Amino acid sequence: MAFRGSGPWGKYVTEEHARRVIVNAFSISSPGYIVDYFNMESANFDIHPRDGIIEIPISPRSAYFRNSFQWHRFTVALRLSSAGTIERPRLEQTLTTDSIAALGDSRRPPKRTSNYLNRLLAQLEDPLVITAVVALRTPQSEEVLDEAWEMWDSRISAVVLGPVGGRGTKLLTWSGGPCGTMGFDCGSAGHLRVNQFQQWVASLNGDDTDALAAFGLSLDSLRSSSMNPLVHGFVVTASPEVIRRLQGDPRVQRVEVTDIGMDWAA
Repeated sequence: MAFRGSGPWGKYVTEEHARRVIVNAFSISSPGYIVDYFNMESANFDIHPRDGIIEIPISPRSAYFRNSFQWHRFTVALRLSSAGTIERPRLEQTLTTDSIAALGDSRRPPKRTSNYLNRLLAQLEDPLVITAVVALRTPQSEEVLDEAWEMWDSRISAVVLGPVGGRGTKLLTWSGGPCGTMGFDCGSAGHLRVNQFQQWVASLNGDDTDALAAFGLSLDSLRSSSMNPLVHGFVVTASPEVIRRLQGDPRVQRVEVTDIGMDWAA
């Protein structure tokens, strides 16, 4: 393990600190991809006070995530420079990324009409699985939605919060992960992703400003967004029947299918 000393990354030489700030900032700024927190133990954290590298296992957010995450996993490297900057890989824009961005811009029409989606869903049956971005008519607290998600039998992989700082069109997407793997204490309600997001923001301080800025994030805006966060939408991977149920639910404004895969466990 590197020693602490002078340099822009001196406070991040411990893996827990780097994971808490830098890995989670990368995750929240890359909504089309999922950080594989389960396999972070094999990630490379080689950080020194003046430079370093962090290798993060990720996967595209797809319908195959449910049962075959490892098939699509690859590693990205974040390079920490002596100038205090973070060199990030350029990730390909995904349909999920575009659909999430559309939630924050009312001027952007859905890529497919509801009639098209209804015709598509009518032709799909198990063991197919669908990944979709679901927009809610009215933003809700996660506590209210927790019961609805159970009723829908939906597997939520991310919640869409925002807008950032309470204004604008840029929304935050929080995937989170298992408590104990993200570098901070999830609290008593760690299973709720909104609670995870709030606990993460609470763990940040002014020394993290530059690292957050490397991912287009502002500490002040994050703190504002965490004060009373509401869920504007979510990303789900589920059976065609569940997606049809979501499409017909009056609480749902629209559903955008971003991937179709096979449930190999069925």
